[in-house]
Amino acid sequence: MLKVQHTTRQPSRKTTAKPLIERTWDPNKKIYSTTLHEGLGTELTRIAVIEQTTPNRLMLGKLASMNSDVASRIIEWFDEDLEFYDMHRNPFSENDVLAETVRHLKENPTFAALVERFMKDADTGIRELRVVDEKAVEPVFSESDKTLEFKESIKPGLSFRHATGDGSEIFFRRQQESSGTLRFVALLAAILQPSTRRRLVCIDELSASMHPDLVRR
Repeated sequence: MLKVQHTTRQPSRKTTAKPLIERTWDPNKKIYSTTLHEGLGTELTRIAVIEQTTPNRLMLGKLASMNSDVASRIIEWFDEDLEFYDMHRNPFSENDVLAETVRHLKENPTFAALVERFMKDADTGIRELRVVDEKAVEPVFSESDKTLEFKESIKPGLSFRHATGDGSEIFFRRQQESSGTLRFVALLAAILQPSTRRRLVCIDELSASMHPDLVRR
């Protein structure tokens, strides 16, 4: 059984919850029976959605395509307010978050101060995160020559200031930093990044690539 619940507040201040979508497997007929809440659209719309939704498609998507306001708002919540990170499975996800980290560090002093505070509290040995210019080589497709060229550009990157045992300091670029530290910074940025909306952040396997002490902290 799959239920999506719609919660409303009554004048009595009691909270009630009703299933918006309910699908039940009938073992005898070997089919799903589906019930859609009346708030999702007219009766004709609901019948059409049940009949036209293929097994590999979500009913919410079909409802939204048929101008269901409730379904559209639910999908908007998934798109705008729910953020899911699977950095240990998808390295591109971590790269994107670290790129966003650089941007926020440059543009938002409050964010930069929060990240610095958490880094110090975690006792990673990192005293400062700096944004520095880095050379990058990127493939560029030439429309005129129909060839792939590699061009050098300057992009902002991260530099980590470490304190050493003898009291001196050493700077590591991102490529020199440990994977656990990079994951920790990326997760901090994912959770702390500025947003004008309330967000729900979901992180798959938080402990992946991080020291157990950091996870507990």
